[in-house]
Amino acid sequence: MIRLPGRAEWGGMGKTLAAATASVALLAAGCGGDEEKTSSGSSSAGAADSAKVEIAEFDYAPKTIRVKAGGAVTFTNGDKAPHTAETENGAKGAFETGDLGKGASKKVTFEKPGRYSYHCAFHRFMTGAVEVVE
Repeated sequence: MIRLPGRAEWGGMGKTLAAATASVALLAAGCGGDEEKTSSGSSSAGAADSAKVEIAEFDYAPKTIRVKAGGAVTFTNGDKAPHTAETENGAKGAFETGDLGKGASKKVTFEKPGRYSYHCAFHRFMTGAVEVVE
């Protein structure tokens, strides 16, 4: 049989645990504040010159990718079914990969900062976004 300590045996441990938990929370809240902001207010942290989006199991991975202005994203289809990645007709910064069969890739370059939402023309439930920062 396992014996658990009674309330009297805990003594001041509850207060110590609460203080330790509060200290960890304060430390965690202070982390991540060194991110550099560009003049447009968007963060360039985590943005790459180029990135890859894999298409598999009727989904884009990652769903949202971040690149620097002038950077490129390569879309690669790993599914047996054909897919595309394209913005709505007339959207600012519109792009389309065309039909991508299994193993096919298309590189798209993004010159201007902004958020570019896209979908698959064959499977409209497949959606993703490219965030372009300065």
